[in-house]
Amino acid sequence: MHTTKSLVLVLALMLAAACSSKDEGGSTATGQDAAGSQDTVSDSSATDSGGGEDAGSSGTDGGSSDSGSSATDGGSGTKDAGSSSGGKVKNSYAGPGSDWVLEVKDDNKVTMMEKDSKLTIEATATLKPSGFYELVADSVQGSGVSKGDKAYGIEVPGVTYLLKPFKSDQLIPMVQHGKCPTADYTANWVAVNLGDDDKPGEAGVFGTYKYTHANTSSALPTQYNFKGDSAGKSMPLGTHQCKDGLAVIKDSAAGGSIGLYLTANGGAAINTNIDDDAKAWHVIALPAQKLDAASVKALTGDFVGLVFANDVLLPVNAKSDGSGEVDVATVNPDTGKPEAIDGVEIDSTIEFGDLNVPDDGFTVGSIDGSDTDLLACMINTNASGSGKSIIFCTGVMVDEKTKEAELFNMLLVTK
Repeated sequence: MHTTKSLVLVLALMLAAACSSKDEGGSTATGQDAAGSQDTVSDSSATDSGGGEDAGSSGTDGGSSDSGSSATDGGSGTKDAGSSSGGKVKNSYAGPGSDWVLEVKDDNKVTMMEKDSKLTIEATATLKPSGFYELVADSVQGSGVSKGDKAYGIEVPGVTYLLKPFKSDQLIPMVQHGKCPTADYTANWVAVNLGDDDKPGEAGVFGTYKYTHANTSSALPTQYNFKGDSAGKSMPLGTHQCKDGLAVIKDSAAGGSIGLYLTANGGAAINTNIDDDAKAWHVIALPAQKLDAASVKALTGDFVGLVFANDVLLPVNAKSDGSGEVDVATVNPDTGKPEAIDGVEIDSTIEFGDLNVPDDGFTVGSIDGSDTDLLACMINTNASGSGKSIIFCTGVMVDEKTKEAELFNMLLVTK
């Protein structure tokens, strides 16, 4: 990967099982509110057995919406309804960092709520030529964000929302909010907040997630390191109760308590340790899809995305020719024109390897043809019928001078 800095920039992307401690003195992606301060996700008072009751939430199921009710997010007391502005809620999302709910409305307004810091932001969303939604704060209840401040987002409607928050370089990954699963499903997951303190090869950074409805339990059947090698045995995370898509597994097998943001369409977001922000990873899981040549061809087109590198979040655009190669470059998030961001410029080509390796829906490939700069990607075309394709990756790059290997993440969505 080419950059304008003297050291090779590593790109950056949640998982639990064997996450190592992060230095609390450094910047981490966990527990970040809109102003960049750290918070701790609190335990939901969920009581629903997972039968999928909506309890009046304004969340959506597969893109359908409930108009403007004011349910709370799993009993936590934070309102996530669309009552504060006139528009009808089209899609509602929730995720860690520390505990976010975001509502997209039909009048180009977005409401963002972060429970722990008691922060509520009303913003106007404008789709820019880059493919990002620019979110400009119209009103703020709470501290750390001011009227006129900007954030940027990427939406896969009814599936996931990726937020680059106000005054912060940390990624907030969210999934559809408001409905609990009603049937078994298996999904692919990728860790999305890997930072400087995470070491390659020490833990699984992608794999598979399984939800079992009979006993409302979650497990990680497989975990892999960045090369696609097994990084641990199947790990049952534990049983849980789900309400409005939210659940907590206390004292999990992974260590600490896990916060789950579950969906009715086969996805999940996971905070691997709500008791200790410094040790937490964030994971996003989406439905697994068996890949073939037609799947790769379906990726032809333009993408908008985010790269998390050296604890810095970089806006990128990408282009795929449908052959298994994707060109990626940093861009101005408004114009979409290539440019360095804070002195950092990315201009690289991702090359896919064999498909469905190590599991269906994954590929392990390389960057600019390197033997040492590798990445593993989960791919989903027309994710959950949204009309959008995704390429979510985690990988490793070796610094040309220090020879140290560091992890990175990249999340791409078709424009």
